[in-house]
Amino acid sequence: MKLARQERPNSPEYSKHYEDVWSDMKAGIPGLWEWERDFLVRRSNRARSHTAVLYTILCSVAHSAAAGRSILHITKLSGESAVLSMLNSKLSGADFKHCASLIEAFVGSTSLSYLLEKDSLRRIISEAKQCEVQVDQDHPLWRVMARLFPEVMDGLVRAELADLGQLPAWAMSPSCMPITDVEAAK
Repeated sequence: MKLARQERPNSPEYSKHYEDVWSDMKAGIPGLWEWERDFLVRRSNRARSHTAVLYTILCSVAHSAAAGRSILHITKLSGESAVLSMLNSKLSGADFKHCASLIEAFVGSTSLSYLLEKDSLRRIISEAKQCEVQVDQDHPLWRVMARLFPEVMDGLVRAELADLGQLPAWAMSPSCMPITDVEAAK
């Protein structure tokens, strides 16, 4: 992300640093190029940008969960509630309403799952689900994120890592934590 921003500050997702990754994703994920074409027709010509921003949102959640403090890669928000504010902002805008279920599943599978109990986020997710058809597990965009974040979005990989005791702490929701860790988190 940093190299792409240096090369193309206004549109890093169209940098050569993303080009190979995007080509690999389109070649390896059935239906992704068709989704990109349809996105162009229905929403905008920036399907790659949309995917890169979604990736950045999820990276912000993952890095914040890992660090135990807010680390955002997409906004200049800061402070204790920065992740919640970022999610509220992104999900209340038209660009990511159709990703509410995906983002909810991602956050719910991390140590930041408690954010889903916040009234503001719960309301925004509910409204997004009511007004937009949601990206689901069979959607190419979900499969892209499952490839990039298998410990959270790929149920089989997640289960195997958990069984082996190798699921990263940031990717553990309280329901996945060993009892001693849940007690410590309280």
